[in-house]
Amino acid sequence: MGRILLNPRHELFVREYLKEMARGGTAAAAYRKIYKGAKGFNCANAASWTLLHKPKIQSRIKEMRMDIRRKADITFEKILTDYQEALDLAREKGEPANIISAAREQAKLVGLLIDRKEVGAAGDFENMENISDILQAVSDQAGPEATLALSQAFQLIGPAVVVQTTKAQDSEESQALIAADSPSDAVN
Repeated sequence: MGRILLNPRHELFVREYLKEMARGGTAAAAYRKIYKGAKGFNCANAASWTLLHKPKIQSRIKEMRMDIRRKADITFEKILTDYQEALDLAREKGEPANIISAAREQAKLVGLLIDRKEVGAAGDFENMENISDILQAVSDQAGPEATLALSQAFQLIGPAVVVQTTKAQDSEESQALIAADSPSDAVN
């Protein structure tokens, strides 16, 4: 076991956070259990987000997860082997749903499938007034390629513009796309 955090509430939060994550809970739920004064979900969500981004908290979470893995003798290879055994068994029994499930979990483990990746803080998009503001934020955080893909997905631009812009090495064209007036600020 590593070094316990000096702030007892922070240590309790980390422990509760790991328990919540193991059962599919949230950081906000862990925060509300430790900090009883947290009035609502938004308060707990923002406060837990802030705590989770403190370097000492991140380090402690990583350390405790390593301890848990070590104690449980869980390795990447062991999990991948277990999924392969489950996949083989599902194939033997002719259970398509279980075949898909095992294959999906294997793909997630090796990084071929990513459910969702959240970037930024809660409320980052709150004060944006139009689609150009959103596209600028996406460009800043995920790059011009993501902005172009998003623009095409919402049919703000056609495929020809995306191909033309992605071929260009100059990012001025992608910035011009962001600044350009879109056909509509409404996204259905």
